[in-house]
Amino acid sequence: MWAAYDGLVAGGVPVSECNVSAVRVKCGGRTMEAEMTQAVARRDPASTGLVFEPAFLPGGRTGSFTVHPMLKTNDGTSRVLCSVPVSFQSGESAETVLERAAAAINTSSTCVRAGVTAAVLGTEEPGQGEDVLPPWLGLVLSAPTLTGIELVTAVSGSVHAELAVDHWGVLATASAVVPRLALSGTAQGGTVRVTALTPLGSCGFEVATTRGESAAAVAAKVQDAFLARHTPPETLVFEPSGGCLNLHNARDVYLSGAELQFALANRLAVHNTDAGLTFTLDTEH
Repeated sequence: MWAAYDGLVAGGVPVSECNVSAVRVKCGGRTMEAEMTQAVARRDPASTGLVFEPAFLPGGRTGSFTVHPMLKTNDGTSRVLCSVPVSFQSGESAETVLERAAAAINTSSTCVRAGVTAAVLGTEEPGQGEDVLPPWLGLVLSAPTLTGIELVTAVSGSVHAELAVDHWGVLATASAVVPRLALSGTAQGGTVRVTALTPLGSCGFEVATTRGESAAAVAAKVQDAFLARHTPPETLVFEPSGGCLNLHNARDVYLSGAELQFALANRLAVHNTDAGLTFTLDTEH
């Protein structure tokens, strides 16, 4: 539930027209109040990270995805700065593919004119010793001349890979950026697995698709999987996808047609095996 988001308050009224300092919600005998905060724009904004993992279907040898660098601003809008296609082959490492994506952005005349560049950070190698964070390897953006809340490594793909975008929002300025998953096409049959990491924990669900299903119907299945309630709370709520504890499920998924928004997610990953469907990970614009 939200009272103010992306420059609008409930009812569609612009925040600039309202003198709102706090939001109070009453539910039964409970009351919660929170101060209103506005996302902070800054020059050379932080970036989300694009993570790639090959996941070829049987017989598959080549695949592709498209990166759409975006800039999120604090007036509730975002814009695509440029778009570059990226191909990959069976046997290539994630680092090789991400380096190719970064090179495509850095050599694109449209991206250069927009003032955005890309680099690959991190490593696939696990660290040594105790209390070591898991390895992370991803593509990040830089735009020293631009001003906004966050640069977004938006991406469109279909099959043969798991794609994820993480580091949504800027913790240092308490600026939220809400990830969106948009599906398109007509299902041929397969599965779509969506995994969201929120402050409550990681939760992933896999739904089966059937030939002829619309993208909106598949998106509704994904939302139903995330919003379903199961008892007792300590049981796994969806074993085929690896499971999710009830207490880890934020149930924050909002559906509009074939688009899903995950209000609290700071990482969103998609693995699709249905060749008739494509998906885009981005934010509203």
